[in-house]
Amino acid sequence: PVKLILVAGFALLSLQGVSELVKRIAALTGHITIDTTYEKPLQ
Repeated sequence: PVKLILVAGFALLSLQGVSELVKRIAALTGHITIDTTYEKPLQ
């Protein structure tokens, strides 16, 4: 079971990487815009 969880975690991390890559390519080609502004949290 532990090895299965390790493999599943690696697969999910790889899927996240592919998702970020697709998002960045879409931003570079002009299909989407990425909002990079930062708002300081209210305290």
